Amino acid sequence: MVHRTGEDRQRRQNLADASAGIVPPAWVPNLGVLVKDVSRGEVGTAVGWDGPTGTVTLAPLNGDGDDWETTEFKPPNEVDRLCARMVKAKAGK
Repeated sequence: MVHRTGEDRQRRQNLADASAGIVPPAWVPNLGVLVKDVSRGEVGTAVGWDGPTGTVTLAPLNGDGDDWETTEFKPPNEVDRLCARMVKAKAGK
């Protein structure tokens, strides 16, 4: 009997996903962190994650407007984080 570690199982799952055309994102944001939506050029706060589709749900930083979903995202850079702090300050958050 072969004993497989969790790492072995994950590696096998990643290979199976890749052969099925499912590519996991390089970075999965935790809830509550800042996320840059590449397609919109906006930064929002992560409020949801759908692993099977690789979709993150973002909330506007100023609390005004509707949440939105994107599959094109990345961690914010220094300028993005500075802008986010300014938006939150103006909104009184």
